[in-house]
Amino acid sequence: MLRATRLSSLARPALHATTPRSNLIVVKRFTTEATTTTATTTAAETPKKNRLGRRLLTTTFLAATAFGGAVVYSFKNEVFRDTFTSIVPGTEELLDRIEVFARKDEVKKYREKAVVITQATSTKAKEYGVKAKDATADVYVYVSDTVGKLTGSEADPAPAAPQKKAEAKPAGPAPSKSTPRPASGPAPAPGPTLIPVPITEPVLIELSRTIDELSSILNDAGLADKSKSIVATARTELAQLSDHFKTLRAEESAVVSAFTDLHQKTDRLQASFDAYQRDLQQDVAHQSEKLQDLFDIERRQLLESSKDTLISSLAQERLRHAAELSDSLVNQAVELQRKWVRDIMYRVENERAGRLAKLDNILIRLRALERISLDNAERIDTSSRAHQLWTAVRALSHAVHQNRKTPFADELDALTDVAGASLDHAEIIKTVVASIDDRVAEHGVHSVSDLTARFAIVREEVTRASLVPEDGGFMSHFLSVLLSKVMFRKHGLVPGNDVEAICARTEWYLHENDLDAAAREINQLQGWPKKLARDWIEEARKHLEVKQALEV
Repeated sequence: MLRATRLSSLARPALHATTPRSNLIVVKRFTTEATTTTATTTAAETPKKNRLGRRLLTTTFLAATAFGGAVVYSFKNEVFRDTFTSIVPGTEELLDRIEVFARKDEVKKYREKAVVITQATSTKAKEYGVKAKDATADVYVYVSDTVGKLTGSEADPAPAAPQKKAEAKPAGPAPSKSTPRPASGPAPAPGPTLIPVPITEPVLIELSRTIDELSSILNDAGLADKSKSIVATARTELAQLSDHFKTLRAEESAVVSAFTDLHQKTDRLQASFDAYQRDLQQDVAHQSEKLQDLFDIERRQLLESSKDTLISSLAQERLRHAAELSDSLVNQAVELQRKWVRDIMYRVENERAGRLAKLDNILIRLRALERISLDNAERIDTSSRAHQLWTAVRALSHAVHQNRKTPFADELDALTDVAGASLDHAEIIKTVVASIDDRVAEHGVHSVSDLTARFAIVREEVTRASLVPEDGGFMSHFLSVLLSKVMFRKHGLVPGNDVEAICARTEWYLHENDLDAAAREINQLQGWPKKLARDWIEEARKHLEVKQALEV
């Protein structure tokens, strides 16, 4: 049998396999028998190499497809994305970059081009695959028909499975050596010598070997003259089919080059985008610092100008109010004087007319007017004293609530002087002023912010001595300091009567500007902690006393 039956079984797996491109098949003479054995050995080694390369290519393709599918699905499912990024290292940064690139129009454009190129490449590969299969089938049918015509047997309806070399030989009896050859008749003409055709595809190599074996068989059968044109036509079509495969490989190389260019453009785009992002962040940070500096300068200037404007406005308002009061009194006195003169002149004229009896009534009304004038002057004096008293209280309150410790003895003396001129609240004000210690007025009191800052230091010392009993010695103090290093600090309104809970509540009240509640809390301390906090409690008490006096 011919080896043409092996063509159909080897055509499909060999279409997509890659082989070294250095194989060059040379057309043999029909009388050559040694090259047939060499071609058979090469055909047996080639599928092994193709099988290993095909496995590597398939494994790489499946791994790349699985990774790409996982990346695409991770954008649709957050749970899968978390799992995917935790298992595969480096995928989180890759997904972030893909998300950034996906938002860019240029990346979308390149992605659409890549999709179009991929689809076109896939379509062309399928078309050339179909063409290669059709061409292989046509060649197989053509060769089968030719063999059938030359040998007088019918072609196989379908290609059979590959058979062993021993089974592929003709089943007829071998010619006997003793049978003499006919003496008459011309000797068989040798087959034509064809130009070598470079073939790199495994299926075409197998087809060329089959044609060579067919030529050898026809040469042995004495049909070289009849098969010369048929074999030449088969060689020509084989060369055309090889050209088709070369074109397909060239287009495949072009697609790979396009993908490489796309990858390089994407890298350049990412580099430019990263540089632009860094420059933008630096510019934003620089502008933010400049704006912050300008804002601080403007705020300080605005505060200073507002303070100066407020002081000048208060002084002008005070002067204007005093001037208005003085003008009002003068105008009222002038008006009253005019009214009195008119009344007196009217009364005098009436008395001159003989009505001297009404002088007593005029005198009474004059006294009433005097009383009204005195009451008005008294109300003006009361208003002036109230204004002075309010100004003195405001000055004292401002001195007490300053951020630094400021003496307020002068303000207290001014308040005492103003209170002495007041007849209604003089005793109350003097009693309140007397309740403030002179030493406190001379040295001032700490503000709430100063007490809060000072409490942070006091709390550290109290925490160190929180575990020392009242009669403890040096070792008790040493152990308390060591244990305080490992104690957990409490914050907020935590329950409990231990030292740390009391300090936490005191600190919370101080942050809420409730000095009274903070002093009550820290006053609950006992033993050494209370001794250490005694100075702070005393300063808080002084502040509360002055504050209470101002509120009264």
